Amino acid sequence: MKRRTFGIPAGPRGRALLADAIRCFAHAAYPPGGSDCAQVSRETLFTTAATIESDTEMPQVSTRHRVLLRQAVQWYCANIETLPDGRRDELAEALLQLLKGEMVDDALFDESAAIN
Repeated sequence: MKRRTFGIPAGPRGRALLADAIRCFAHAAYPPGGSDCAQVSRETLFTTAATIESDTEMPQVSTRHRVLLRQAVQWYCANIETLPDGRRDELAEALLQLLKGEMVDDALFDESAAIN
């Protein structure tokens, strides 16, 4: 049987940045008042961000959302002005690794890369 969820093996900084990327993308791609389908996608993204940022040791995310989450990370790293230019590709790759279920050193997401 195929797995329906995958774990996000991130520390607190990686989780916070990934959740921020997802929320920023949700606000930009699915503004309030859109179609019913758009609103479902928006709420799904917000729920997923909250799950990732939770205190759960290894938050589980639906495999059906992986493509949308990759889009969120790519959009975020390309469009958020406060990301350091020299680190955009590095941060994007690290966040995408998390979405593959691969461990990433949380130190990569230190305060110099923090967004908000």
